[in-house]
Amino acid sequence: MVTTTALGLVQGTLNALALVVLAVPGAFLWGLLSFVCSYIPNVGYLIAIVPPVVFGFLEGGWSTAISVIVVYTLVNAVVQGAIQTRLVSNAVALSQTITFVSVMFWSVIMGPIGALLAIPLTFLVRTILVDSDPRSRWWRPLLGDLAATRALMTREAAERKAGRRARKRPPIPVPPTAPPTIQTG
Repeated sequence: MVTTTALGLVQGTLNALALVVLAVPGAFLWGLLSFVCSYIPNVGYLIAIVPPVVFGFLEGGWSTAISVIVVYTLVNAVVQGAIQTRLVSNAVALSQTITFVSVMFWSVIMGPIGALLAIPLTFLVRTILVDSDPRSRWWRPLLGDLAATRALMTREAAERKAGRRARKRPPIPVPPTAPPTIQTG
């Protein structure tokens, strides 16, 4: 949440400044909307772009509306697409596909509140159903948690390497033992 908030502030500020430069009315309000909608992965951008495009079109025509679309797309691609995706997916260990599907699923179930709470709710369900049951751990890589898979792959690679080394070593020679002697007497 801290990462999403910080990057949402950056995104909202950049969008508001761009709208001021483009002379779109209500630029700071649309920047605030952009910040709030940054909590909704994948869909928030589409919600946040509609009002400034409409006001840009009404104020400056098609050129302003297209400029707003270009600026919002660039800011969104850099902040949410490149930076936030990497930071958040590493923090919660959910893949982008699971994130997108969860937003759609929780939006259908709970409406707009579901879209805002999609990641925390999906994380809660994963914790209850997958993380708490050792037999369900094999689902973790499918959900986006690759840390355990990398550790397992590293351990298996080390075991295979040790096995190859053991097979390549020549056997240690064992000195022959003398046959037992029988004492006569």
